[in-house]
Amino acid sequence: MGLVLSQHKYALDILSRAGMSSCKPVDTPTSIFKIDLQSTEMFSDPTCFCQIIDALQYLTFTRPNICYVVNKVCQFMHAPTKNLWNALNAYCDT
Repeated sequence: MGLVLSQHKYALDILSRAGMSSCKPVDTPTSIFKIDLQSTEMFSDPTCFCQIIDALQYLTFTRPNICYVVNKVCQFMHAPTKNLWNALNAYCDT
């Protein structure tokens, strides 16, 4: 007997809010960070970017396997670029 916590629906809601519902799962999602970090073109909706990242931070309580990636993305919350957002979407669509 025990208690099982699951945030499957919450994770799906995050993907839906980010427009990434068609993403395919990967074992090691850190390869998304092979992008041009020198880009200065800002993401058009920084509030959306921050809301998605905040939701992902909450999700790490039950999904420790995404902690590293969420931490890396959090490093861009102060100035999210379009390049980072596009890389996330492109990676999910492959």
